[in-house]
Amino acid sequence: MKDFTYYIFSSKQPEVAEGYPFINQQGEVIGFLKHTKNKDEVTATDAALTNTFELNGLSMNNTTLRQTQIRIAMPKDIENARLTLMMAGQKNDSAKYVAYIEDFIKLFPHAVDGYAAKAQNEVNARHYEEAVACMEEAIAKADNKDEAHSSYATLIFNKTIYQPDSLFQNWTLEKALEEATAANKLNPQPVYQHQQARILYNLGKYEQAYHLFQELTRSEIRNGEIFYEAAQCKMQMKAPREEVMELLDSAVNAQLPLTTISAPYVLARGRMNDANKEYRKALIDYNLYDSLMNGRADAEFYYLRFKCESNLRSYQQALNDIAHAILINRGEPLYYAEMASLQLKVKYFEDAIKTSDMCIAIAPNYTDPYIIKGVALAESGKKEEAIEIFNRAKELGDERADSLIEKYK
Repeated sequence: MKDFTYYIFSSKQPEVAEGYPFINQQGEVIGFLKHTKNKDEVTATDAALTNTFELNGLSMNNTTLRQTQIRIAMPKDIENARLTLMMAGQKNDSAKYVAYIEDFIKLFPHAVDGYAAKAQNEVNARHYEEAVACMEEAIAKADNKDEAHSSYATLIFNKTIYQPDSLFQNWTLEKALEEATAANKLNPQPVYQHQQARILYNLGKYEQAYHLFQELTRSEIRNGEIFYEAAQCKMQMKAPREEVMELLDSAVNAQLPLTTISAPYVLARGRMNDANKEYRKALIDYNLYDSLMNGRADAEFYYLRFKCESNLRSYQQALNDIAHAILINRGEPLYYAEMASLQLKVKYFEDAIKTSDMCIAIAPNYTDPYIIKGVALAESGKKEEAIEIFNRAKELGDERADSLIEKYK
């Protein structure tokens, strides 16, 4: 009611109405018809409202615009254009995405983003030579050539690690390191040094990588990830356990208070304690990790904590965790077998038999549940049934069956 006029007309509403223009005596469009809830009034939104419409990086998510199926124009502001390009890459429409990339490059020929997106698209299609040409064009035309070299290094690194292709040998980790080094020489930045360190680690040059990671722990990008990567280098170098644990402690405490960001480092420290048979320390970290993840960890974690609790003889907690792992991944026979084995150990024979049967149902050729069920039956006094089960395990090639048959016969 301040910047625009709101129209209420005395005429009846047309039958087909929404969006119809209203014209004044001079033939000018003054407004567009809008339905009211009770449809008793004819109203219109001021046509001048359309002068305020602007594209931004989120226009692609506009419900009305999406219904048209028309590709949204690329915003003229580079930050909004970058957001549009990123969002277009997340949509399941490759043809439109290619068009967005071309629009971006035309509008911003000296920015790296368009070339990097185009090159990644070519890599996904296994058009590697085209990707090379694209990144060479980026290096030639970009205002920030260090960004172009770094983007090229990222492209090569990701392809080499995650999309290996023996038919294209031109991209190697050495080539990725060369590009990352070029970026850092043009404009020394911790982010480029981090890139170099990660490549060196994957080249197996752990000592060089470690020294770079150590330098980065004193830089502006100091965070848990840097300490964790340094710890991984130390592990590969067979460093003393205390040195690795010190780095993992730093990774956990780099960003306080603890959040889900710190969760992977808490888990890594727990695993390290577990591997060194420091089960109580490991369990403290596992419980902390579970809290940081709000109880939404994966089945592998609950299986890991189950093993740790079993080693501490906290059998009820262990049974709860292995049950949780089964709930998350009902198709993994190992979890059923482990649960049945612990039930047998604590003399829950009926439970062990039932769990073994569930395991056999999903993995009939897996012999562990037959052995566990047989022992549970035998210890319950059902030796004849037990021997039948042991014979089934023997038919499947389990060498333990003969000695168990002899024992309970």
